[in-house]
Amino acid sequence: MQDRIVTFLPLLLASVLGVLVYLLNQFSVVPFNQRHAAAQEADLVASSAMLVRLNEKGQAVSRLTASSVQHVPQDDVMLFESPVLLQTEPGKPRITVVGERARTIHRGDQAWFYGAVVLTRDATADGGAELLVRGSEIWLDRQKETAGSAQFITADQGPHHVEAVGFIADHRQQTLELLSKVKMTYVPTARTALGGSVPR
Repeated sequence: MQDRIVTFLPLLLASVLGVLVYLLNQFSVVPFNQRHAAAQEADLVASSAMLVRLNEKGQAVSRLTASSVQHVPQDDVMLFESPVLLQTEPGKPRITVVGERARTIHRGDQAWFYGAVVLTRDATADGGAELLVRGSEIWLDRQKETAGSAQFITADQGPHHVEAVGFIADHRQQTLELLSKVKMTYVPTARTALGGSVPR
C-alpha cells in the first residue's frame, strides 16, 4: 500500500499544483478596457492643462491653458474650464481670449468661449489701437482668422466705444462688422494719425 502511495504521490502533487495555478490565473485576471466609453462620453480628463500649437518652423503660434480639460470622441470635441487662449503668430498682433468655459472642434480649428468672455487684440504695427471686446460668448475660426458672436457685445478701441448685438471680426483685414442694434461713441482722429497732413 505504501508503495502505491509513493508511486502516485508525484502525480497527485502535480494535479493539485495544476489546479492551484489554474485558479490563481482565473482570479488574477484584471479586466482591461472591457467597457468602451460611448462616443459622447469623455475618454480623457486632465487638470491644469496646457496645449501649444506650433507652426512648420517649430514656433509656438498659440497656447491654450485651462484649469481642466475633457476630450469627447464624437466630433473630436474638447471642453475647457477657465480657458485662456494666447495667439502669437509672427508678424500679427497678439490675440488673447479669456472665458469661463470653452469648446473646440476639428483639433482646435474652431473654438467657442462662453460665460464672461474678453477678447483682446494688441495694437497693430501700423498704429491701430488695442481692441477689447466683451460678451457672453465669442467664437473663433483659426483657419479663416475670424472671430464673432450673435450675442450682445461691447467693444473699445482707443477712445471709441461700441455696443451691438452680434459682430464679425476679420483679423486679416483688421475689420470689425457690427450686425444689429448698434450704439457707438466715435471720437474723430487728427488727420496726421490717419496718414494725412495738417495744413500749415
